[in-house]
Amino acid sequence: MNVTEAFEKFRLNLELSQTEQDKAKSLHENVRYRLRKEVDSVEDFLSGSYARNTKIRPLHDIDLFVVFSSGKLGIGLSPGTALEKISRAIPEAFKRYPSASVPKIQNRSVSVEVSFPNINEAIGFDIVPAYKTNSDLYRIPDREAGTWIDSNPKRYMSYLSRLNSWHNKKLIPFIKMIKCWNQNNGDCLKSYHLELLASNIMITSKIYSYSNALNVFFSEASIQILLSKYDPICNESQIDDYLSTEDKNRLYFIFNKAAEKAKLALSFEKAEMQQLAISTWHNILGRPFPTN
Repeated sequence: MNVTEAFEKFRLNLELSQTEQDKAKSLHENVRYRLRKEVDSVEDFLSGSYARNTKIRPLHDIDLFVVFSSGKLGIGLSPGTALEKISRAIPEAFKRYPSASVPKIQNRSVSVEVSFPNINEAIGFDIVPAYKTNSDLYRIPDREAGTWIDSNPKRYMSYLSRLNSWHNKKLIPFIKMIKCWNQNNGDCLKSYHLELLASNIMITSKIYSYSNALNVFFSEASIQILLSKYDPICNESQIDDYLSTEDKNRLYFIFNKAAEKAKLALSFEKAEMQQLAISTWHNILGRPFPTN
């Protein structure tokens, strides 16, 4: 097995199993159907990494936007009240699933988990109430701030799809590989932040091989992580505000270390020392990366 073949196996290892895909599809379709009846929404759609196909195994959560008309939700209704409205509808929407947890109101969504006997971990939902503005933006609640903020997951999904096509469909698998690395490093970065970081770094460097792309990413990320990042879709939203200066300095060294190892792996590959290259990538990316 050479490095290219190892990365192809790695790509497949990160894909959701057929059981996970089937359960997730059945679950979200049934829940969305029942929620429409409970809350009288005008639109609902999947968002987040599951919708963008950047989710890796195991499947932990599904993000769902439930959109109301502005008259029913946005005018005169506080973010907390909107979230409570969703929370009250969840028992009926999930009544087909007796293992569903008690809904938990979060800052911008309501979460609930459903357990299945043939899937090791529960599948969670993050359900976000929203209303659409006169533009193509959506307004979602921020309970802690007591206000409504702009969001548009559809616009980012379209942007990611175009960029993935430019990369000959290699960007989304590449993002999954980065997420696997993140998972094996304590989930130090949030999923959306990591996606934007990867997309931004690879916007001018076309992916021809995953090994070379990872080399570029780790090297650039060590610099980019120190800079404040704002959502390109809704510019006023800072996506890395959960990281302290200390966190960013620590991540700088983590990315630097990964960059040094990636550079070594690439040198082994160029020297036709395939097994040494594969072992080094396994050391960087973790168990899903094959060694034979």
